[in-house]
Amino acid sequence: MTESNCENRRYLTPWTDSIVEILGVHLHRYLMPLLMDHQIPNVAVMVGFEASRMPAVVLRVSAYGAEKIDTAADYAQMTAKARSREDIAAPMPCEMAQKSMTAFPILSISEPGREHIHAFVLTENEKLFTADILTVALRTRINEAIRSFRHNSLRMMFDECEGDSPREFLDKVLELIPVWCGSDHSACLILASSLESMVLSGVGPAHFQIVNEKLYCAPGDESKSYDNLSSLEFVVRHGESSGLIGHAFDEVRRTKSVGLNIFVADSEDEWFSMGEIQKSAHRVATNSFRPVEKLTVLLPLLCANEVGQQELLGFLSINFFETMPLASLTSRVLETLATRLGTYLHRSSFFSLSAQQLWLLECVREEQIATARLFKKAGGASTDDILETFVKNINQLMAQATQIPCFAIGYRRQNADQSDTLRFTAPHGFTNFTKLDIPIYTDHLSGSSLAALAVRLNRAITLTGGETKSGRVDFQSTIYVNEASGTLADSRLTDIGTGFTKLSDYYRPTGNGSYAALCYPIRMQDDVVGIIAVEVNRDTNWVWWTGFGSYLFYRLLANELAADFRLLGLNFHEND
Repeated sequence: MTESNCENRRYLTPWTDSIVEILGVHLHRYLMPLLMDHQIPNVAVMVGFEASRMPAVVLRVSAYGAEKIDTAADYAQMTAKARSREDIAAPMPCEMAQKSMTAFPILSISEPGREHIHAFVLTENEKLFTADILTVALRTRINEAIRSFRHNSLRMMFDECEGDSPREFLDKVLELIPVWCGSDHSACLILASSLESMVLSGVGPAHFQIVNEKLYCAPGDESKSYDNLSSLEFVVRHGESSGLIGHAFDEVRRTKSVGLNIFVADSEDEWFSMGEIQKSAHRVATNSFRPVEKLTVLLPLLCANEVGQQELLGFLSINFFETMPLASLTSRVLETLATRLGTYLHRSSFFSLSAQQLWLLECVREEQIATARLFKKAGGASTDDILETFVKNINQLMAQATQIPCFAIGYRRQNADQSDTLRFTAPHGFTNFTKLDIPIYTDHLSGSSLAALAVRLNRAITLTGGETKSGRVDFQSTIYVNEASGTLADSRLTDIGTGFTKLSDYYRPTGNGSYAALCYPIRMQDDVVGIIAVEVNRDTNWVWWTGFGSYLFYRLLANELAADFRLLGLNFHEND
C-alpha cells in the first residue's frame, strides 16, 4: 500500500548546527581571500542538491566568518529556473526575504551539457558577476569548498563516532547521508546474514537483512508515520531473478569492487540498471504505507580478508524521490563512504565474535565437565536431574556475564505417553515460570509457542517489533508462517495467501518490555533436541541479537550444547 496523497509531505533537514558550522568553516576558508582581494563585504551561498526535495541551507560568508541565515528561497525552483534558460551559467534574478537578489549558479566543473548545480551565490549587487575572472574563481572555490566539506565531514564523523555502539554509529551515518548526496527519500543498511552472501565465489542462496533504515520524509498528517523496512530479509538464489539486490549482488560477484549500482524506475515495479536498459529488475515491492522512490543507489560494502580476497558485508541502499543524474562529486564521496563503512563493519561485532563470547563458549564446555563429575560422584541421578542442573548453571552464567535481559535453554524430552515437550528450568529474566514443559505438537495455536514452532520447522525464528502497552507486550510484526509448507513470508514484500498465521500469534508473554524474541534450535544431526530462547529490549546491545556475529555466536553455542547434552545422557527418544 503506497501513499496516495503526498501534497503535504514533510521533509526532514539534516542541517544540524554542527554540520552547518563545518560547512561554514570550509566556505569561509575558500572564499575569504577572494572577498578580500575584490573588496566584497559578503555574499550569501545557498547549498543544496539539484532535483532533491531535501531543504537547502544558506550561509552569509564574509572576511570574518560564515553564519546561517533564514531565507524563503526554494532551491528546487531556482535550479528548475536555471535549467529553463538558454545559458544555465548566467546570473538570474530571484526573490529572497522580500528582497530582489541576483543568483549566480555554481556549476560542477565538467564538460558542457553535463554540469550539475551545486550551489547559488546570492547578492544584492547584480554587477558582482560581470567580471569573468571573479565568476570563474567563485565557481572553482565554492566547488572545492563543498567537495572538502563533504569528505571532511565524513572523515570527522568516522573519527569521532567509531567508538560509539554499532547502533549509535550507524544511526549517525544514516542521518548524514542527505548531507553527502542529497537523498530525500530514505537510506538503509543491508547486511549479509550468511556465509554464501559474504564469500563471493559461493553458489548457494545468499541471505541479506535490513538492519537499520532512516526515512527522510514524513506524512503531512502528523498522526501518521511511514512504515519502516528494518528487519526485512532477502534471499538471492543463483540463476533466479532476485530484484535489485540480486542484480547488484551479481555485479559485485563479477567485479569484486566498490562501485555505484544505480537503478531507475520505469514503472512502480519494473526498474532497469542505469545505462543498461536491457537489464530490468523488480523493485522491492512493499505493501506498506510509504511513498515510492524512483532512483536507488546500491553501494557494495566490501573488505579484503587476510589473503586479500574481497568479502561482501552487505549494501548501503540510498533512495531518491526523483530520477536524477549523480554528480561526480557525489559519486566520489559515496564511494569513500562505502570503503570506510566496509572497513568499520569488518571489525565490528556484526561480523566477528568478541573475546567475551568466545570465553562464554569455553565456560559452557567447562560447565558440562563439572556437571558430569558432580553426578558421577553422587550416582543415581536421572537424566532430567543432570540436564536441569546443567541448564540452570548456563542460564546463571549468561545472566552474570551478558546484557541479555531474558535467556533460557529448553531440552527436548519424551514423556511416558510418547508426547514430546520442551523442558525449561530456572530461566533468566522470564517472569512467568521457574520450570515449564511446553508441548511441541499441539492441535491448537493457543497451546503452541515460538520455541515449539522453531522445533517443528527446524529453523531459527526471530520476532521483532515488540511494544509494551499497559504492562503487556504487543508485537507489531509483519511476518507470517505457513507450517504446512514450512515457509515464512513478510507482508511488506508480498501479499499473504491462505494458510498463513501471523508469527506474533505464537508469542507467549514471558518477559517485561521485550522488543525482540529469538529461538535457535539445538540440533543433533537432523534432529532438534533443544532450543535457545532469548528476548531483548530496544536498548540491548546489538552484539547479542543483530548481525552475522550474533548469529554465529548462537550457532556455535547451539552446537556446543548439542554435544554437551549428548555427553550428559540426553536421548529424547529414550529419555529416562
